[in-house]
Amino acid sequence: MKDSFIFFSEADFMPHGHCYYWEPYILWSHAISDGIIALAYCVIPPTLLYIYLKRKDFKYIWMMGLFAIFIFGCGMTHVMDVITIWNPLYRLDSIFRIVTALASVGTALVLIKITPDILLIPTAEQWIRLNEALKAQILELQEKDRTIEAFREFEYLTETLPQLVWTNMPDGTASYFNQRWYLYTGLDFTPDLLASLEKVIYADQLLPVKDTWQAALQNGTIFEMEMLVRRHDGTYRWHLGRAVPIKKAGKIRLWVSTLTDIHDQKRHTQELEAKNQELIVINRDLDNFIYTASHDLKAPIANVEGLTRVLVKRVASSPDEEQNTILQHITESVKRLKGTVRDLTEIAKVQKEIHDDIAMVPLRDMLEEVKQDINALITESAASIIARFEVPQLQMAPKNVRSIFYNLLTNAIKYRSPQRPLRILIETRYQEQYIVLSVIDNGIGIDPSLQHKLFTMFKRLHTHVEGTGIGLYIVKRIIENYGGKVAVESDLDQGTTFRLFFPVKGHNLRLN
Repeated sequence: MKDSFIFFSEADFMPHGHCYYWEPYILWSHAISDGIIALAYCVIPPTLLYIYLKRKDFKYIWMMGLFAIFIFGCGMTHVMDVITIWNPLYRLDSIFRIVTALASVGTALVLIKITPDILLIPTAEQWIRLNEALKAQILELQEKDRTIEAFREFEYLTETLPQLVWTNMPDGTASYFNQRWYLYTGLDFTPDLLASLEKVIYADQLLPVKDTWQAALQNGTIFEMEMLVRRHDGTYRWHLGRAVPIKKAGKIRLWVSTLTDIHDQKRHTQELEAKNQELIVINRDLDNFIYTASHDLKAPIANVEGLTRVLVKRVASSPDEEQNTILQHITESVKRLKGTVRDLTEIAKVQKEIHDDIAMVPLRDMLEEVKQDINALITESAASIIARFEVPQLQMAPKNVRSIFYNLLTNAIKYRSPQRPLRILIETRYQEQYIVLSVIDNGIGIDPSLQHKLFTMFKRLHTHVEGTGIGLYIVKRIIENYGGKVAVESDLDQGTTFRLFFPVKGHNLRLN
């Protein structure tokens, strides 16, 4: 121990301050600067130790240990530079310098070795870019997770539907079929949709289905087509095929396709079409029969009427009252028969002339013509007729417009109230998709319980005036032939309002 102390003693050397001639400026500038450097060097190792304790995952942590020893040694050499100014402990100083030299050599060698690996460590900007890329990948993965979850929900939903459902990729390859597809067709999964269709689509329809599907794929449009689809037992049933493109940012991401069984509906539709065609033929034959019968009856009735007149002239002076009464009944019967035949002819004309001479009909002019025709009735009844035409013209057959005005005006005059002057208001107006023609009177009115019989052919609700019960039927048929409808509002002893609804669009009817 004593030998060691003697080894580190200062007796053999002189202090370093002699080299500075104990010049205060030189001495203290070296002492202070070395002290500051030593302090800085000694602070670095504890800092590295703190980093080590916090970041033990750092790959080169042992390198930091060597570097801490090297820095600490450097600090101690500066400490010894300060001490040796006054105390010549040069041997101790040498030991610190040797340790520092060894640490510095080891640190340098290791640093040279790991420099290529350190250069591979990304820069801050690279870390930022990598972080952004990682965030984008995470978002993409999250989007894929949501897509997968949504598709699972979609699959679950398709299993609850009665349709055959499958999905296609943008190029048309199949990616999924629901269980109902497999149960109906009996096929196994294959991404080749066309190959599957060849096995289940009726042969005569296969080529149109393929062409339509390819056109939809190329144009990105909805595919829709009715087709016969074979069931696993070989039975073909009608289905409505639809394929809808699912787009995102303007690009098709998926096709969702369905086959809906419409076999029963198709069969019922065909039956209805066949029955409708039969009814059309029957109605046409019936109209022809009525027209022909009414035309062929005119000549025999005219002959009977002529013979009756001759017979009346011959027995005019006969005192036989019973004979005169019989002839009077015959004359009235012939007259009624002529009226019935005339009405039948008008009914036939209504259907036959629906599209004849379609033109823009000025309603006010047509009303004036009809008023001239029934001027005697208007004068006799002292009727006041007021017209307010918000819609001045209608496009339809003039004969039909004349018939409407004639029948509704004469109907109002016939069933006027004896207790007040007759007032008739005729007006047109717009109401949603209709033009409404209204004829309003203050006549005797109609019992609400009988209004449902009002438009029945040959049905009369009042018998105190002459009539055949055909006029309102003709009006209703004209309106329905043009796709419209008729409504009536009436109260006893208050008056009646007829409203005729003409569709604005369709049946050659338009506004002016």
